[in-house]
Amino acid sequence: MTAPQPPAAPSPHSPPTPPTPPTLSSADGATAAPALSPGAAATLLTLAAVGMGLATYLVNVKLRLELDPTFQSSCNFGSKLNCDLVQTSAASKVFGYPLALWGLAVYATVAVLAVAAWRSRAHGRALLGALAAGGVAVCLHSV
Repeated sequence: MTAPQPPAAPSPHSPPTPPTPPTLSSADGATAAPALSPGAAATLLTLAAVGMGLATYLVNVKLRLELDPTFQSSCNFGSKLNCDLVQTSAASKVFGYPLALWGLAVYATVAVLAVAAWRSRAHGRALLGALAAGGVAVCLHSV
C-alpha cells in the first residue's frame, strides 16, 4: 500500500482559476445566495410599474365616470370592448372602493416584495413565497 500523494502543483501553462465571488453568511453561518437575481427583480419592478400605471388610469376613469356620466375613456371601443361599461358595473367596487384601487395596492406590494427578496439573503425565499401565494390567491379569487 502506498502513501497518499500530495496534489500536483498547477502547471505553468494551465489557465488561472477564476476567483470565487464573495458570499454573505446567514445567522447560522451558512452562505446564502440572493433569492432573486437583479434581472428578475428588474422584470418584476417593471411589470409592477406598468400595473400601477394602468391601475391609476382605471381609478381615474372610475372617478371621472362617477362625476360625469357623459365622460368616455380612451378604452371605450363600443359594445364589444368597453371599459366604461365595466367601470360603472356593480362588480367594479370591492368594499366600496374601486377595484383598480385594490390593484394599485397589490402592484405596490409586488414591487416592495420584489425589492425585499432581491436585497434579503436570509428572508428572500419566504418573501418570494409570500409573493407567489398572493398571486395564487388573486387568481383563485378571479375564477
